[in-house]
Amino acid sequence: INAEYMGILRLEMIGIGFIILLIPFVLTQTDTVLQLDTPITASLLKDQQAYFTVKIPPDEVAGKNHLIFDLSYAGEEISDPDIIISSTTPHPTYHNNEWKCTGFGTDICVVPKIYVTPNKAFYATVYCSSKCKFNLQAKLKQEYELREGETISYDLPASGQMLFSFTLNNDPKITSLSVLLNVGTTNTSQVRMFVTKEIDNTTVPGIQNTAQVLQTWLGLISRIYENHYMFCRNCTYKVLILSLIPHLRAHETSLHLVCRLLLEKK
Repeated sequence: INAEYMGILRLEMIGIGFIILLIPFVLTQTDTVLQLDTPITASLLKDQQAYFTVKIPPDEVAGKNHLIFDLSYAGEEISDPDIIISSTTPHPTYHNNEWKCTGFGTDICVVPKIYVTPNKAFYATVYCSSKCKFNLQAKLKQEYELREGETISYDLPASGQMLFSFTLNNDPKITSLSVLLNVGTTNTSQVRMFVTKEIDNTTVPGIQNTAQVLQTWLGLISRIYENHYMFCRNCTYKVLILSLIPHLRAHETSLHLVCRLLLEKK
């Protein structure tokens, strides 16, 4: 009887252990509703993913705001979570998505406002190739604030535009600022970038007031040095990116762009 009892007990313990091992996997398969402007912190084990759903409010004006996903690692240990987004697939993957941001460190993924309409749902997958803890927030904004060293990835639709802003701090060690735009192709004629210092709230960058923008191998760069008339500490700058593609043919895709702000210091 004791042997039979011990055998049953052993089987029950094995079963419990199996269930415990499954718990983290089951939890990562549960969709979480991500409320706008409400950051969350979560953890994942190696090669696991978490699923999120964001719903656009019914009173949102179609095409007014971009939907921005802000993903960063949390805690002292540096990790590299990725975010993958779709408006049609509840659990988007690396191979089945509309937008993905897979840069190292903080990922800012922008869904252009042309796709943002009332009551529309967007689905996001956060994936970690190693154990990680991350912060995630979704927000609606007419423009996005660039932060030093941060990489922003987004798809620019045909005839689309994206507006960024940033404020140069008062650090006397800063000698220049650079806005880099990676177009992902040597054909940079498909896109234009304008960078200007804000005069008032109505300032819009354009060909008449932009700093010099130069072509690089895979994109555009605008660099403003300390002795340039547009260089100003504690001033706000605007960056406008325009797609010059009038429409996409059946085999073409939107331009995938990566924008970055760099500050050079003494």
